[in-house]
Amino acid sequence: MSGLTLQQDLGDKNPGRVGNGIDEYDALADSKLAADAMQCENLTIADGKIRITDGSKPATLIVNMPCSYIYLSGQMDAKTVIGTGGSITASLSLNNGLDWKPIAKYDQSGDQKADLKPLMFDNYDYRVKFEIAGAGTGLDALKFTNTFQHSQAPLPVITAGDNKITFSAGAAEGTVTVDGNMGNITDKMTNALTISDFHPIVDGCNAKRFALEGGSGNAIVPISAPGDITRVRLSAHWRARDPKDSYTLSASFDNGQTWKEMGKLGQANPATSTYLVFTDVPANSRNVQVKFDGTQKNTTCIFDMRIDVDYKEPAGGFRPVKVTYAWEEGAPAPAAPAAPAPPSTQPAGKGGKGKKAPAPAAAPPGTPKTDVHVCNSPNETWTIHCADGTRPKSYTIELVK
Repeated sequence: MSGLTLQQDLGDKNPGRVGNGIDEYDALADSKLAADAMQCENLTIADGKIRITDGSKPATLIVNMPCSYIYLSGQMDAKTVIGTGGSITASLSLNNGLDWKPIAKYDQSGDQKADLKPLMFDNYDYRVKFEIAGAGTGLDALKFTNTFQHSQAPLPVITAGDNKITFSAGAAEGTVTVDGNMGNITDKMTNALTISDFHPIVDGCNAKRFALEGGSGNAIVPISAPGDITRVRLSAHWRARDPKDSYTLSASFDNGQTWKEMGKLGQANPATSTYLVFTDVPANSRNVQVKFDGTQKNTTCIFDMRIDVDYKEPAGGFRPVKVTYAWEEGAPAPAAPAAPAPPSTQPAGKGGKGKKAPAPAAAPPGTPKTDVHVCNSPNETWTIHCADGTRPKSYTIELVK
């Protein structure tokens, strides 16, 4: 296909590879769930089960499901255990826990299944909150299964010969992102977020593009992190048409009492972009306010903006990872399509349509092969040897239990 020409020019030699994947999280198999969760209050987690600790008080569990690629679907499977007069209410948030949409309320014990797609489709992350009430109430199973879509380009390439595989684990950090549409959202885009969904505090400008309504104004975006903040990253596409038009960016880590300048958006331009990283973060900070102070003589506004707040994961650290490659060897390439037949002098058949050229024959399967490697350190390399006719099928990355 002509659409894959660039992919091939960049070295893509994996004809059997597709760009969709599955993300699974078995929360009760996570031995560090109490620390991994965004919130875990008044709950006891032991032996793969969750129970309310003090039935006279409310309990809350919030699970975060981030992804580097867009979610296509989501499903939650749970097994509820409901004590006398108890209940579990589940809800979902797309805007970092600022607002919640109901999933279901459970007042009976048993296996539960919820389709999350209507609530989270076409987004990069979501959070699920469980509000648990009643002595003896809890969960005996909790699993999230999501499908996601991404480019084939970042997927590992294996071809005939020796393939050196490199594994590297990054820093034990997480990220809270504010990325809302600064323009118009149609009614059909039910899950699309605007900047207003992140509750900015505006003064002298609107919450659509932070466009100034007069000579000056400001907008403040508050962001909370579950761990100590390490840096704030910001990218913006903005307009400051006149030399006197600009935004000054600053951050506060003490609820607005003091501010540290992060940078300026100016340069007398009709439209330009920038990216900045701010690391002057006080120790033990878990909240930040990012302020856009604007001045205007002509036109000052922001077309697109994204803020990423990186933080130390409270339960961060390395755990062994199992990497599994699956491929076929000796698989011949698909047959080329047959040349179209010459025009026929016979009248077209019923419906007025002539014969179509036969579709290309599917390549017969080769011999299935797998390679399983357990990474016991954050940086490892190994080699996978493949024979001729290699066609990759899948690869899986999972934590070793």
